[in-house]
Amino acid sequence: MGGKNFSCPTYSIHATDRTPAELREAQDGLPARVPGVVAATAKGEGAEGVYYTGWSTEKSYAGCAYLIVRQGGNILVDSPRYNPVLARRLEALGGVRYMFLTHRDDVGDHQAWARHFGATRILHELEVNERQGTDAVEVKLRGDGPWVIDAQGQVVEAAAGPGDVAAAGGAAQDGDGDGDVTFIFTPGHTRGHVCMYYAPYAALFSGDHLCSAAGQAPDAPQDDLYVYKDFNWYDFPLQLASVAKLLQYDWLHVLPAHGRRMHLRDAAARLAAVSTLLMKHGADAGPDVLAAAAAAVPAATAAGGAAGGAVSSAAA
Repeated sequence: MGGKNFSCPTYSIHATDRTPAELREAQDGLPARVPGVVAATAKGEGAEGVYYTGWSTEKSYAGCAYLIVRQGGNILVDSPRYNPVLARRLEALGGVRYMFLTHRDDVGDHQAWARHFGATRILHELEVNERQGTDAVEVKLRGDGPWVIDAQGQVVEAAAGPGDVAAAGGAAQDGDGDGDVTFIFTPGHTRGHVCMYYAPYAALFSGDHLCSAAGQAPDAPQDDLYVYKDFNWYDFPLQLASVAKLLQYDWLHVLPAHGRRMHLRDAAARLAAVSTLLMKHGADAGPDVLAAAAAAVPAATAAGGAAGGAVSSAAA
């Protein structure tokens, strides 16, 4: 049996007869580089890159977590299941400096990971609660951002403004960020959902905000984007407006917590996919969001047309 046979996120599917060697094979395969996500503006030398951690946890409804290995300090995106084996694998890749949590559904074992690595956790204050222990996160994002990690390693608002990032002790930071990471306020699925854009790899870590339509229905187009209307816990029209906001960023890879990943060929494909999604939900989107979708259509045509489509949609 291959390693994938022992990697069911929730242990719902498992082998009853397995050897220690087979288990080691499965463990050795994680974290794994995300296929198709390659350096866009970075050299991508050595271990640098974007990894799928595996080891999903029931606490996050088997959501996918990712590790970004970067010179400015590695970032763990959402929470895998805490396990010493995975911890050693992450240590070998340089550890974890930051732990970005997209929203309350996917915080999982954040406390254990933060203790192990001394990581700085980042979460919007609207997602914070005592029950999950997120009231103790080190950085609570305030307002509607966007925020960046600046050259000094601090989380700051991209356009300087006081009081928009608060440390656990209550102190706020502001300044002009010039980092490679941008945190984008994308409310809708939940009240304080945030996505993360990693420019060197053109990667959008979308949490539960956006994913590929592939696998959502038997006839779902492979090159369409998808939002979970039936699993929206706050405001679906607002979620669509947050999708339109993403047109400001140059992402090509959608890496969700739930749903399949999506890899787009170019900017034209991205514009076409977003506009198609927004037009599909026109009754919910509202006039401003539809205007953004309509504006994206000629832009996509000018950039090379919608024919390029997605390169691929991958299962998590």
